[in-house]
Amino acid sequence: MTFLLKGSNESKRLKKSDLDMIASLISDREFLVNENILVMTEVAKVIHEVVFGDALFDRESPYTYKYVEALAFLKSADGHDKIPGYVELVNTLNSTLSKLASHLGLLSTEELFAFYFDQLLLVITSTMKEWTRYSSERKLLNVILLDTGSFVGTKLDSILQVFKYVASPTIEFEISQDVFILLNRLMASPSTTLNSAGKIGSYSETILNDILLNNLVWKPGRKAISLRNLVANLFLKFVSTESHLDNVGLLDKIMVQTMFEKKILPNVVSVLEEDHFETRKITLQIINAFFNSKIQLEGILVHLIISHNDQTSLSRANQTLG
Repeated sequence: MTFLLKGSNESKRLKKSDLDMIASLISDREFLVNENILVMTEVAKVIHEVVFGDALFDRESPYTYKYVEALAFLKSADGHDKIPGYVELVNTLNSTLSKLASHLGLLSTEELFAFYFDQLLLVITSTMKEWTRYSSERKLLNVILLDTGSFVGTKLDSILQVFKYVASPTIEFEISQDVFILLNRLMASPSTTLNSAGKIGSYSETILNDILLNNLVWKPGRKAISLRNLVANLFLKFVSTESHLDNVGLLDKIMVQTMFEKKILPNVVSVLEEDHFETRKITLQIINAFFNSKIQLEGILVHLIISHNDQTSLSRANQTLG
């Protein structure tokens, strides 16, 4: 098909009916989500020929969205430079996305994904209750959140509902692991992602109750240990990131104060029993961030540990501090 399109592009402009027909063909998930990177590369090259040809694209045409969705799924492919065809796939996708954005009067791939964000997110939310570790839509989530830049900070209502569901402790480990890796990547630079609009503190209750605290609860096994480490890292990013507001990091101070003694502190202190040294160290950094904040503590930590006679936590804390 790529060679046919090359010939077509040299001779005449593709009609809208042609564009729609090609879009329907390349939208087949068997092509877009394939274990063979070379197959995906060939699909990307077909879209490349269409986009770089003298084709009529506009923002409102259903077929235009089909091309964007196809490119997003292709971009979600797992791979590395040593896999045959992967570098070509990445380069083809990058140039095609940039050209398509230009066709639509948009300045970048970020703006392209931002324009179609709601439609792409609908693909994700419509299937997330059936997700398994093999579901392609969970990889699509990574693409639209990591490649949409600061725009994600304006969509927290929708995004945090997704995270609230897929961060549930009942979800398959591989899905939870991917979710917390993604959240840690986003929170590495919150001012340009989740907090780009300065609104993430308004969602502190959901972040604490449904994403962080539920996943700090102890469970046996190596997988559970690695997940708690990811959660603790994420928690630290939330409480230690500087904010111009009178908050605890990025979390609302009043919400943290309300939840601190009965919900936050018991969960955080329990992690000091963790076998994993790095997780215990991060937990102490979280506790230190609370002490450095302006919330009212006044002996709550000591009172809680003593009242629970929690010698294990004290011992673990001393070991971690050296």
